[in-house]
Amino acid sequence: MKSKSFFKRITALATSAVMIASCVALSSLYASAEGSWDLDIGIKAELNSDGVFTVSGKGAIPDYTGASARPYNSEISNVTSVVIGDGITAIGKMAMANFRQATKIDVAESVTTIGQQAFSGCNNKSLEIDIKGVVTSVGNLAFNLVNNAARIYVHNQTAYDAINAVLTGPQKSNGVLVLQGVDLTQIKDALQGVINDTKAKYPEWYYTEESYSDLKEKITKAEEVIKNTNATSADISSAQRALENNPGLGLISKLNAAIDAAQKLNTSAYTASSV
Repeated sequence: MKSKSFFKRITALATSAVMIASCVALSSLYASAEGSWDLDIGIKAELNSDGVFTVSGKGAIPDYTGASARPYNSEISNVTSVVIGDGITAIGKMAMANFRQATKIDVAESVTTIGQQAFSGCNNKSLEIDIKGVVTSVGNLAFNLVNNAARIYVHNQTAYDAINAVLTGPQKSNGVLVLQGVDLTQIKDALQGVINDTKAKYPEWYYTEESYSDLKEKITKAEEVIKNTNATSADISSAQRALENNPGLGLISKLNAAIDAAQKLNTSAYTASSV
């Protein structure tokens, strides 16, 4: 008959074996979540065991024809945050698409171009994208399917306008794009200049009461935006575009404008009959 101490030893050995196997399994899991890839000459991507995906080097991250064409595609479910390092100038087509687990994406100041569908499908509702540079070019659907609760932070008006142009209506209305650290006084002054120019170019007496009502409404809204201390750059830009897209004068208005111009003519060189 086996002693109790024998069974205790067997049990202890079995428990140790299970623990060792578990550690090996966990080690293999974390090892599989790491990787390093050469994306282009001088451009490298790395994924560490904490889920941080870092792209470093000098130049542009290349375009990809589809998600599966990316060398790191099999590991994107392990990515919890992304760092686009200083020196990267462009984020290529679909380069960062479908990083659904990512809650933080930092984009260096050196990045000026964001390609088509670059961040498409990054739909974590807790996602924050911080874009530090002066981004001048943004491809179609660059932020397609980014969750309406997510936030894209930019730090200059140029980047704001470029990104805002490709966002969906719901993304805009939910305030996905946020402009930080920018004094709006300058662009409010620019809007006031447009208001003044519009009033000078299209005086009310050029119009019938009915035809002037639309322009008057645009001017009133623009003036309210200037007075509103909580107005965003998007509100200001929208009011300015509305005035600049004014369709112009109707037929009666054009006739009144022609009469006005004729009355201001210098007639000193005319004969009495021609005047």
